[in-house]
Amino acid sequence: QFDINEVSSSKNKIKQEENNSNDEKVIMNANEIIRRISKALPPILNHLPTPPNHDDGQKKSSNNDGDNDYDMKPTKEQLHQVQNDYLSEPFGVILKEYHCQTSVGSDTKNENVNDNDDESTTSTDTTGTFVLSLASGKEHKTQQEDEAVATYHSSIQKLSLWFIESANDIDVTSDEGGGYWKILYLFRKHSCNNKKGKEEQFKYSLVGYTTLFHFYAPFKKPKAGVVMRICQVVVLPPYQRCGHGKIMLQTVYDVAAGLYDSILNRKNCGDDGTALLLQEVVEVNVEDPAPAFICLRDRIDYECLRDRLPRVDNINKSVSGGSSSTVEDTSTDDNAVDGGNLKTTSSTTEATDSLINVKLITGDIMDPSFFTPLSDNDATRGGVKGRITPRQVQIAYELYKLDALEKLIEEGELEEEKVELLQKRYRLMVKKRLVKLYQEDIGLCKSKTEKQGKLAEYYDQVFDHYLSVLGR
Repeated sequence: QFDINEVSSSKNKIKQEENNSNDEKVIMNANEIIRRISKALPPILNHLPTPPNHDDGQKKSSNNDGDNDYDMKPTKEQLHQVQNDYLSEPFGVILKEYHCQTSVGSDTKNENVNDNDDESTTSTDTTGTFVLSLASGKEHKTQQEDEAVATYHSSIQKLSLWFIESANDIDVTSDEGGGYWKILYLFRKHSCNNKKGKEEQFKYSLVGYTTLFHFYAPFKKPKAGVVMRICQVVVLPPYQRCGHGKIMLQTVYDVAAGLYDSILNRKNCGDDGTALLLQEVVEVNVEDPAPAFICLRDRIDYECLRDRLPRVDNINKSVSGGSSSTVEDTSTDDNAVDGGNLKTTSSTTEATDSLINVKLITGDIMDPSFFTPLSDNDATRGGVKGRITPRQVQIAYELYKLDALEKLIEEGELEEEKVELLQKRYRLMVKKRLVKLYQEDIGLCKSKTEKQGKLAEYYDQVFDHYLSVLGR
């Protein structure tokens, strides 16, 4: 026999113990959180904000749980430890310096590093100086330089685990598979406090990096050469959304295009003073890009195409005669879905610097030929000129056409029927590319209606992505 009251009392006791246990699991001291995080990061100082009316570094605490604890002002020893983490010079060859906002939406002060163990000074300048350098683990003159780059990168690449899913460590000195690694580092340049009359000195702190794997592709069409693959791109949180990622990716393109060959050759001369020949990069691609990086990449490729073509303002936007233009009424083109005629026309006249055929861009936007799909041959030729993949040329081309269409619609001079006509032509142009891209998935659909619905779903995703890239 069991006493009901005793059983009930026991249940309440167990429940209370469980609640207490849960409370202990939920409540975690801020210092404990920092301690656990610090196992994978460099030492963290001043992780809690300075309270109002803070009295010269006095530690304030309202209870023993640590919820309202504030760290004391860092000691000289702690500051010296942090100063030792700065670099006296960037690793690799310095490619460029630029000025940029230090952080978005904040009043971050520009910090000067003090070598004399005094308190660091600050200025009200919210911009900083940043340095891009290109380092390699296999191309330095001495093994000591190779080991220095490898040791430094090994110490910082753990940061990628916090920002990149399935990130892996790399050995920058490895030549496995016949390839080799280079790293584009981004550092912030800090001015050191010096006595008057002495030359100004600088130290550098890490902002981000991009790992680049190079390999030779002998069967690359239409031209064999070195492929540069972007593997990891990391920008530390304090500097995100400031434009650094865009500058880094554009610099990667510039390195591939040979714009920095004179600097790299000058810095990588052999013992006899002769420059080492740099292998030609024929393509830049990306390994498993994240959604945010896809947007960034598409935007840069679009701007590259736009800047090397006639301006949108120069396109003939005359709407006269537009109403007489006709287009096949197949917004979900059944013939295209069934693998029908997807032939496109292209002109042989090209501008010297343009990625693709100029005649495919210029002309009357009301003319049906303005929304001619880009042929595979034109995309391939554009990829060779821009050192990007043919698919990226297609995307940049479609973004350019959409931008021209949206700007014309925003002017408000077109009738609703003409707007729908132009939108329909653009939709058909994009769908013809998607039919080939997703041919296997669409082929699994059993009926034409299902195929049309699947194609419309792919188009909606692409269209929303394009609007996001264009900022519309």
